[in-house]
Amino acid sequence: TQPSSFLKGRLPPDARSAFLADAIAAGAAAWIDGGGNRRALLLWRSLESWADALAAWARAGGRAGDVLTLDELVTGGELAGTDLEGAPRELVLAAARTLEARGRAAVFGAGDDLGVKFL
Repeated sequence: TQPSSFLKGRLPPDARSAFLADAIAAGAAAWIDGGGNRRALLLWRSLESWADALAAWARAGGRAGDVLTLDELVTGGELAGTDLEGAPRELVLAAARTLEARGRAAVFGAGDDLGVKFL
């Protein structure tokens, strides 16, 4: 299921676009399709807050300098017991990219083969 699929067919396209634009402006959603603005992830916490949770996990586990694949983070049980346990891949990636923008992580790779190095 696409993160915003619940809106499809229930709102006219103009209303759907306005809703998502407002949610993104308020920090309650994020585009997840690499700039295409066709897929959005709706958030119940801000992306900054999710990034903080990922950074806290890395710090508490002494992960500075460690490299993990995105798959290890999402499906490998690495985030078990944290707020990010069971989070969709798109959310964990968006949180990692937020940390990257802060200079606290590096995201590398292409396509489905992505890794995160915690700094």
